[in-house]
Parts: sequence; C-alpha cells; structure tokens
Amino acid sequence: MQTEDYRQKFNRLFDIQFKNTPPAPLPHIHDVYEMMLVLSQGVFCNVNNRRYAVPCGAILIFNNMDLHGISVEKDAPYVRYVTYFQPGFIAHLSTMQTQLLECFFYRPFDTPWILPLTNEQRSQFRMLLDQTISVQQGASDTYGYDLLLQMRLAEVLICANRFYREYHGLTEQQISVKPFYEMLHYIHQHLDEKITLESLSKQFYLTKRDSSRLFHQAAGMSLGEYVVKCRVDRAANALIQGIRVDEVCEKVGFRNLSHFSRTFKKYMGLSPKQYAKAHKQ
Repeated sequence: MQTEDYRQKFNRLFDIQFKNTPPAPLPHIHDVYEMMLVLSQGVFCNVNNRRYAVPCGAILIFNNMDLHGISVEKDAPYVRYVTYFQPGFIAHLSTMQTQLLECFFYRPFDTPWILPLTNEQRSQFRMLLDQTISVQQGASDTYGYDLLLQMRLAEVLICANRFYREYHGLTEQQISVKPFYEMLHYIHQHLDEKITLESLSKQFYLTKRDSSRLFHQAAGMSLGEYVVKCRVDRAANALIQGIRVDEVCEKVGFRNLSHFSRTFKKYMGLSPKQYAKAHKQ
C-alpha cells in the first residue's frame, strides 16, 4: 500500500458543511486541512493520544499531519460547521504580510488545535461560514464561481487567524517566519527519507543555527522532535488501517524495527502491535 493511503481522502479542493452527525472517534489523519466550529457541549478532542475538552463555540484546527479523533458524551448532540480544503486551493492568495495557513502551523502552545471564541467572535465567524456555504451552493459553472469561493475561504481564514493571534497574544514580529511554512511542506513530503538539520538548512539556504531557532520559535519543538512526531502520527494512522508493522516502519522513515517500536511506545503508550490490536477491537 502506498504512503498516500495512510490518510482519509477527499476528492474536492474545498468543502464546507453544517453537520449534526456522530463524530469520528478513531484517530485519523486527513489529506486536507480541517477547521471545525463546534456548537455543542460535551465534545472532546483526542490529539497525540491525549483527550481535551472542547468549549462550545470553539474552533478546532487540524493540518494534514495531526492525528486526531472527536468524541462526545453519551447521547449528546454534535453540531458543527466543518471546512475541508487542500492548501493549494488558496495558497496563491497568501502574501508576505498575510499567511493564510498560519494558525495551522504556528504552534508553540500547549493546545494549539483548540481556539475558544467569544460570543461576538462566534457570531461573526458563523456568519462568514454561512455566506461561504451560500456561494458554494451556487451553480459551479457561473462566471467567477471559483474565485468567489476562494475569496470566501480566504476571508474565513483571515478571520480565524486574527482570532488565533488575539487569543494567544501574538504580534507580527513574533510570527514573521515565512521560511518555516516552506520547510514544513518539504518535511511532510519527505518523511520517508532521512531529514537532518544540516540537510534541511542547505535545502532552504539557511544556517543550522537559523533553522534550529526557526523551528523552536514556530513549532515549540526541535526539528528532530517534529519529524519523529509526524512519523509516529502517520504510523498510528497506518496501523489502524491494518498495514503490517514492518511495512509501516519502512514507509514512515524508520530504518530499524526495534527503534520504531520503542519510539512509537514512548509517544503512544502502546507498542505498534498493541496499538493496532486495540483499535481493531
């Protein structure tokens, strides 16, 4: 099975829906970016093998490397707006001043996936989502349909990033880290290869010191820690789908099966075989 089969797949470049269906509790990774406005009480987010309560009216933010699952209290409703999109759908709209994917990657915080909103912010964000759904439901062959949809999504992301900056008290000087996003994209595409601080620095014409500083500033961890986290998350997603442990080990870039097993257990609390068996049951 190929590496791209590790993720849930979505055929559309962009989709936004209002939902009240049950959640997907099993840990999973999307091949798209996901943003949810949660409108119910009793919702929990499971990320990196830990469970977090999600306040009603909060936004959940997941990139294509976040292993996550959602659960709710017994018989509780699960009402939310869900937005999925391929980053390439709006990438050309980002500028040096405005990086639309900022909240998906700038994460030197304990729970960057959860963005609580005030009542006023929630109303504003919900209005933007409703307007975007209205555009999406129009005739796709109408002149300007594609650009209008991109512009609406950009407006939604601008709003989310403003709330993200405000909630975390960020300033423009703190997050002027454009090369970081390019480095992350490269890492995500080459996880099955050997990635070192030296090789990455050469790839982006940076010194090792600058690359190291950039990662700690934006990701809240070292390059090595980030690469291992991504590999473990991708491995967990593959194991749930029934892929053999030795095959997973090779596909996610570990060169030694025993090292893979030790590292996986350190992060997930179970060995790869135990993890696969637990989720199969």
